[in-house]
Amino acid sequence: MATDLSKKTVRIYGYGLFECFMGIRLAESFGKVELFTPWKGSYPVPAKNLIGIGVPGIVKVNNFFENLDSVDLFCFFDVGDGDIQQTLRAQGRRVFGTGTADVLEYDRVGFKKILESVGLPVAPYKVLKGIQSLQEELKKPESRGKWVKVSTYRGICETFENKGYKYSMPKLDVMAAKLGAYRNDQEFILEDSIPGTEPGDDRFLVNGVSLPIATFGYENKNKSYLCRATAIKNIPGPVKHVTDALAPIYKKHNICGMISSEVRIGKDQKPYFIDFCSRAGSPPSELICELYKNFPEICWAVAGDEMITPEPIAKYAAEVLIKSEMAPTDWVPLDFKETDLKRLKLRNLCKIENQYYYIPQDGGTILGGAIGFGDTLEAAQLEALSNCQLLDCEESHFAADAFDETDEELKKAEKYGLGRF
Repeated sequence: MATDLSKKTVRIYGYGLFECFMGIRLAESFGKVELFTPWKGSYPVPAKNLIGIGVPGIVKVNNFFENLDSVDLFCFFDVGDGDIQQTLRAQGRRVFGTGTADVLEYDRVGFKKILESVGLPVAPYKVLKGIQSLQEELKKPESRGKWVKVSTYRGICETFENKGYKYSMPKLDVMAAKLGAYRNDQEFILEDSIPGTEPGDDRFLVNGVSLPIATFGYENKNKSYLCRATAIKNIPGPVKHVTDALAPIYKKHNICGMISSEVRIGKDQKPYFIDFCSRAGSPPSELICELYKNFPEICWAVAGDEMITPEPIAKYAAEVLIKSEMAPTDWVPLDFKETDLKRLKLRNLCKIENQYYYIPQDGGTILGGAIGFGDTLEAAQLEALSNCQLLDCEESHFAADAFDETDEELKKAEKYGLGRF
């Protein structure tokens, strides 16, 4: 007998990247959806605590551990806080999240060693200690085209390609300022580039075991995303091989939540697992919560160690990212119809005095995404692009030609043996 979610309360823990649009979606089925965003400290500021205020279907709570017995399901869609998840699970509570597997995303060097231990290929890399060591390495001609990654403290910088020292130098200056006195101790990874295409899959795990349906897709970085819903067995071999090889690791961490993979595949068809997301991916979690018509039921089942079959509403899904240069520092006014939140998925959202805002946090320029679905790629793409117009924001913009680049990527992927998308 199916559980009546309308009589259940879910409490979401997170920082604003996923929690508003996930909460809106869960509120369609759950009786009550609560949201806690960490905000306390010696000098608390409203920006941390106002995320979700005034958003339809969401009730803000100021203390996460208050009235725990009134909550039926706890959801963690972002990385981190595995210790809190484990504490709740030890108490016998129902928790959706990746738990201790957050270390697989944070410790990038350690994750590479895990990849080697299960027989997966690893791109050549160096571990460099301190900004000065990184500067000296990036000045070398042979370092052009390699990728710089930060282990643990991702907030220092996102992964970037060294296109030449003069281009990387400003980024290093910013990192040095953020690191302060720790600049000589921070570890960096300098990784060789792997020519090829970069697909990935997004799936739900129940104690490390995949649900039978997942998405397989391609990201056009910071612009768009395309995916198709498919049976796990039909995911292209090289990508599926990565998750199969890591299944014992996922089982060890008892993952009961969402994961996302980024796999680099070249002409030799070797799958290089570039980055692991021990959380919902962004993209495509914005579209995944709508792609599966039983998404709330999936969250409930997965958290309870129960297998369930996701039910996609379409074969293909597409997302276009919407950005604003105001986002890193300013409260960005946003205008839209609340009914359009089925197709507009916005980050760090709040409503004050009848006006919606994007609240600036530590992050980039992305406000959110517009999503679309269809039984053909073209239909999904056109709907996503059309839905970008649902947001009225003076400073916002999106790449209208983003899918043209993805179409070229699909042609290349077919050449590399990944089949037709």
